[in-house]
Amino acid sequence: MPNSMINIKKRTFAATSLLIGAIIICNVVLILRNFKLRETLMQALRPKYLEVGTSVPAFHGDGIDGGELTLEYGIDPRKTILLVFSPKCEWCSKNLPNWQAIIGGVSPKLYRIIGISTSVVGLPEYIKDSVLNRISIIARAQEQDIRAYRLNGTPLTIAIDNRGKVEKVWPGPFQNESLADAEKYFSIRLPGLKIQ
Repeated sequence: MPNSMINIKKRTFAATSLLIGAIIICNVVLILRNFKLRETLMQALRPKYLEVGTSVPAFHGDGIDGGELTLEYGIDPRKTILLVFSPKCEWCSKNLPNWQAIIGGVSPKLYRIIGISTSVVGLPEYIKDSVLNRISIIARAQEQDIRAYRLNGTPLTIAIDNRGKVEKVWPGPFQNESLADAEKYFSIRLPGLKIQ
């Protein structure tokens, strides 16, 4: 076999090896970029809640009876606890014993507890036989307040000081870390979740 033929085969092999190596490197880079893009997308899709330390405006809405309800800060010396729920939310129903413990366990001299429903469908029936019938409920909130308070899911519990500054935000039902944190914040025992 002539030397020129061997040189051509060596060059072809070297070029093919370089091409395969470049393809592998490009694929690795694309895979890493896809992981980063996936993480960015997942972060964008996660609900955004209020951050601790955020000052919130007054909250306006209509009560179950249709009368206007306004939560203002700076006038009432008590802290405000918002219980955000939906009558169709299964996790809200499972979290009711925790909210019941909060409603019954904290001093009304220190806290005002307000429920905010994200849906009016089935609301009167939902609260009629629950602990929520002992607190004021905002049945229809104004859209700008829903956005300002970032009410992006239920159940959601928010603690706000008397000046309108967010102290705590507990998205979801109370369990594990959120349960321990809420018990410490309120200085009461909560039952947690009874999942069957």
